[in-house]
Amino acid sequence: TTQPQHQQAAPAVEDGSANQQLLQNLTKLGQVTVDSPAVLQRTHEKMTHLVRMQELSESASTTSGKSTDAYSLSQLLEERKYARTVEDANQLAKKYNLDPELVQRLSKIVNTPTLGRETTLNMKDGERRTYKEALWVDSNL
Repeated sequence: TTQPQHQQAAPAVEDGSANQQLLQNLTKLGQVTVDSPAVLQRTHEKMTHLVRMQELSESASTTSGKSTDAYSLSQLLEERKYARTVEDANQLAKKYNLDPELVQRLSKIVNTPTLGRETTLNMKDGERRTYKEALWVDSNL
């Protein structure tokens, strides 16, 4: 039977004198310190605590109705551009669990690009690239 290649290479690796460069590099590095299991356990406990605190913070912010992620905010602002009435805009804000007055104030200073026409180019290497025009569209309100 034939042995796998990694097993055949093992004797050369085990013989440190066969690789002087490896031996020199290990000497340069010197002794390595390894944390005790107690230090690792404390670090693990700290990280677990940080994760729990982050989860609590995130759950509190989503239930308060005053926070949203960037993608949802972008979607809201895009949809709001096409709201026909103030009531439509208010309903949209409520759909995203945000205060309508806050969204109204925000929409006066923040906007999102709207995708316009699409152009596809054939590159010399045969690759096809698609570009989309970005338009600035103001809200109807």
